[in-house]
Amino acid sequence: MRQPDPDCPASLTGPSAQTYLRAGYLPQPYAADSQELLRQYVPLRINVPDRKLLAANFERSTEIQAELWAIAEELARDTPDSVVLGLYIESLNRTIDLHATRATAIIYASLRRMVIVVATRRTPFPAVTCRQAPSGPTMSSVPPALAARHL
Repeated sequence: MRQPDPDCPASLTGPSAQTYLRAGYLPQPYAADSQELLRQYVPLRINVPDRKLLAANFERSTEIQAELWAIAEELARDTPDSVVLGLYIESLNRTIDLHATRATAIIYASLRRMVIVVATRRTPFPAVTCRQAPSGPTMSSVPPALAARHL
């Protein structure tokens, strides 16, 4: 049974940890380079409240993914039948997919917050005057705060 890697950061979990451990089976210097890139990668994936830092971290993590993928491509050209390399690439792919999922979730959460803010913001107009139907009830009979929530 393989012993845990003492250099593997405790913060590595899931696909990132699997990728880190599988990188150890790559030939040198690719193994050391990949593991070092992954040690840099994980702290960048932590959500921070500062939007500029978050954007910088996102950009750097994308650069690291490209560097890791370039290593995998080079090795795949040199050893296309390597099962170990195939397992490494599979875990690297999962790490990159997780990054895309997190990015989508952050964007969705930000948009959702914006929609909630816009939907609950009071309208500057005293009342809404649109009609639902020519003979139907008017919205002006509804208090403005309630009408704004339902638009």
